Amino acid sequence: MLTKNRTTNEQIFKSARRTKNNLIVYNTEDPQHTINQIISWLPSGEKQPMIIKWTNISGFRSLNGGNKNRIPVLATKANMTAIESQTIEEASIELVQRLSDDFPGIISDLKKLGSPFQENVGLPERGVCIIENAGQYFEEGYDKRWEYIQIIQDLVKILKNNYRTIILIGAEIKVPIELAQQAIVLSDEPIPETEIEKILTTMITSNNLTMPTPQEVSKIVPALRGLIPHRIEKHISLALDPKLKPVVNVDLLWQMKEEVINSVKGLHVSRTTETFDDIGGLEDIKSFITKLFNGKRPPKVIALLSEVEKVFASASISGDNTGTSSDFLSTTLTSFDNYKWKGMIFDGSAGTGKDMVIKAIANTFGVLGLVIDLNGAKESLLGVAGSNIRKLYSMLYALGGEDVFFVASSNASEQLPSELIRRFTFGRRFFPMPTKEAALDILGKQMRAFQLSKQAIPNISGYSPADIRNLCNLADALSIPLVEAAKEITPAAIVEAARIRSRGEWAQEHKIKSASTGLPYVIPGSETKESKDVSHEKSIGVRPIEFEQNI
Repeated sequence: MLTKNRTTNEQIFKSARRTKNNLIVYNTEDPQHTINQIISWLPSGEKQPMIIKWTNISGFRSLNGGNKNRIPVLATKANMTAIESQTIEEASIELVQRLSDDFPGIISDLKKLGSPFQENVGLPERGVCIIENAGQYFEEGYDKRWEYIQIIQDLVKILKNNYRTIILIGAEIKVPIELAQQAIVLSDEPIPETEIEKILTTMITSNNLTMPTPQEVSKIVPALRGLIPHRIEKHISLALDPKLKPVVNVDLLWQMKEEVINSVKGLHVSRTTETFDDIGGLEDIKSFITKLFNGKRPPKVIALLSEVEKVFASASISGDNTGTSSDFLSTTLTSFDNYKWKGMIFDGSAGTGKDMVIKAIANTFGVLGLVIDLNGAKESLLGVAGSNIRKLYSMLYALGGEDVFFVASSNASEQLPSELIRRFTFGRRFFPMPTKEAALDILGKQMRAFQLSKQAIPNISGYSPADIRNLCNLADALSIPLVEAAKEITPAAIVEAARIRSRGEWAQEHKIKSASTGLPYVIPGSETKESKDVSHEKSIGVRPIEFEQNI
C-alpha cells in the first residue's frame, strides 16, 4: 500500500493518474471539501474528464457539465443509447431515475462502470468515479463484502487501459488486504496558516465583528492549526463572542481542539503544568532543549513516547515478525522518513526524571505537548491496529508538519531495533541517579511545589527524583513531617540497586552522553553490601538542614 509522504495530495493524485495507478482511497472527515479539491486538480474546460459520484441514496450522478455526448450511460442494458438531454441537470435527473428504478445496489451499479459492450456505455476515457462512504462495504458485517472487493478488483483492471480512476472516499476506510497493493491511500492534509487566517477573517467580517490584531491572530491560529476546513469553521463559529477582546475565545478553541486530538486512539494532550523551573538538577539536558527552541526551526509539537521498549523491543522489519509491533515499527520508520521528523531518546532507570523533563518541555516553551500511547492504539486485529497508528501519525503531521519533535523515554534503549534508534537523530541521553547535592536541589523545588514549610529533612541519599516527589506528596497528603513520611518510602537505591548500577555501567561503556554533566554514571556505593543489608530505618537519618519557603 502506498501512503502519503511529504509530496502533496495533489501531486500524488496527478502522478497516479499519469501512471495508471487508478485506485485511490481518500480518508477524509469533510467529503465535500475533498471532492471539490479533486475536481480542482483535474483539467478544466473542454479537457475536463467526466466526473461522476455514487452514493447509496442517489446512485450515480454527474459532478460536471462536459459534453452531452460524453455523459456515460449507466443504465439497465448494455445496448441502451446515450442519454439525450439538453442540460447536465436533466441528464443527472434521468440518470439517477434509471439507476434508482432498476439497480438500487452498489454491486450492480459498479458493474456498469466497466461495461465493454458499447461505445457510450460505462465510464468514458480518463473519467473519474468517486464512491462516497466506500468504507462501509469493506466491513465484515456487509453480506456482499467479497463481491464488492471482487468488483473493485475487476474495475481496476478494466478501467486502467483508458486512464480511468476510481476514488473511494470515507472517514476511515479499512483497505482489505486484497486491494492493499493496488491502492494509493491519501488523508486530509493540513491547510496553510494563511488559509486559516483567511477563514478567520471571512467569518469575523461576515458577522460584522472587529478583526483581531495581528498579535491576537498569532495566538488564535495555533489553536486551529492541524484541523480540516469544516472543523475550523465550526470551532470559530462556536468561539465567537462579541463581548470578548479579541472576539474569539481562544481558550475554547484549545478546548475543542484537545477533544479532537484525544479522540484519536493512542493520543492525548499532556495536562501537566511543570516547567523546567520546577525540575531540580539535569541542567545539561535542559540547556540542550533550550538551544533547540532558540534555534532556526523550533518544534511546534513535542511528542512523548514513554517506555518505548515495551512496544518495539520485539519488532523487526528484517526478520519474520508479522505482529502488531512490527507493523507499528514499519509505520513509524516510514513516517519519520517521509515527514522528516526528528527526536531523541532519554535512557535511564525508572524514576530518574525522564518523563518529567519531557512533559515540562511543552509548558516551558509554550508549544503543544502530546502523549503517545502506542499500546492504546493496539487492537486484536492487525489491520485495525495498523489503521490506528497511521491515523495517529497523520494527526501528528497535521498538527506540526515537519516540526514534530519526538522524545522517547526508555529504561533499556539497547533493546530497541537499531533502525528505530537511528531515526532519533538527536541521539540518546542517559539520566543518572542524583548525587546528594542534586537530590537536595530537587527536594527544595518539590517542597515549594507542595507548599511544605521549612523543616528538618531525612537522609535522601539513594532517592530517585520520583522518590523525592513521592516523599513530598506523602507528607502533604498526610500532613506529616518529611521525616515521618520517609519511613514509608523505600529508596530506589535499595529496591533497584543492581539494576541502577547495571544501567550506569552500560551507559558509561557505550559512551551515552549524560543528561547532567558532573553526575557520575554510577553513584559510588550504590551496590555495596551495606546498602543491600541495611534496614530501612537505619538508612534514614535526620539532617540539620532547613529549607525556607519560596512560594
